[in-house]
Amino acid sequence: MDKKRIEWVDGLKCLGMLAIYVGHFGNDAGHLYSFVFRYHVPLFFFMAGFFSSKGLSKPAFQFMVEKTKTILIPYFFFSALLLLFYSTNGSWNLSQVSNAFVNYFYGIRNTPFVGSLWFINCIFVMLIIDYIASRIVRNQAFVLLLSILAMVISIYAFENNPRQTPSIFWNIDSALSYWVYMVSGRLLYPVVNKLLCSTEDGHKTIRIVLFTFSVMVGVAFYYQGPNWLPLIAPKLFTGWMSEPSYILYSLFGSFTLIYLNCYIALYVSRSKMANTLGQASLGLCGMENITKNIIPLVIGTVGLQFSIKSPVVALAYAVVCLLVSNYMYEWIKRTIPNLFK
Repeated sequence: MDKKRIEWVDGLKCLGMLAIYVGHFGNDAGHLYSFVFRYHVPLFFFMAGFFSSKGLSKPAFQFMVEKTKTILIPYFFFSALLLLFYSTNGSWNLSQVSNAFVNYFYGIRNTPFVGSLWFINCIFVMLIIDYIASRIVRNQAFVLLLSILAMVISIYAFENNPRQTPSIFWNIDSALSYWVYMVSGRLLYPVVNKLLCSTEDGHKTIRIVLFTFSVMVGVAFYYQGPNWLPLIAPKLFTGWMSEPSYILYSLFGSFTLIYLNCYIALYVSRSKMANTLGQASLGLCGMENITKNIIPLVIGTVGLQFSIKSPVVALAYAVVCLLVSNYMYEWIKRTIPNLFK
């Protein structure tokens, strides 16, 4: 059971990173772009909650030191690496270097050159929020209620939508909005793990039923777009019901597609390479921008050009990017062995 648990979780991390890489191709990925954006960010934070309970009982100082070593130091390392790459490749002047340095320091999503690094600083902030809340409110059911409240308040309290255009240092607004997925991951992990790994006939039946339902929902999201349900039942999304309906709809879509990925991860995890990529998720996140810039540069040196013109090509290219990112990440770990704890 324990071996299976580790394997499917690593497989899920691999699928999560694949979705992130595909999602950042934008509209070039076709339907895949809007599809993965329904769940790839929630999935990232959902997985972060799986084993988060281990740190909640630790003293605050020890907790902060551990998270600084495992999350914050890698964030600044990858920021420095990206700054070095962009400034060298682009022949920047000192003013450009200074502006990029400020962007990396604040680490806000959707600002130039930050890219997927925002995931790393955001999860650091989220873990701190989660730790403080869990130490004050011991009952995890109440922590879940707090996270739901934080999500709702964040939608209305901030001038910019924290899930689309966050604007606060280290994405604090996004952390508050997505925190519900981390708490949910912590609470649901034992249930999902038992359901996926159990050999009992009853659990197998539930597993297949949920998978079938999630596939149907996934097909609707992929082919009909993110607003397929509002188009079918417009009355639920008008008037005073509009805002709460869209919030519930967002949660429904995210959790359904997360389960779909969990189920697929059972089979993906049979691949040793997929598990290896899943275990390197931090490095894959940090190396994404460099990889996606280096590959076209290398191809261009021999006079060739490459473009993404379909979802299949986007998926295949994302896999190539993951493999290249992992190769460079493993080299960095061997070269600087104490950097990643």
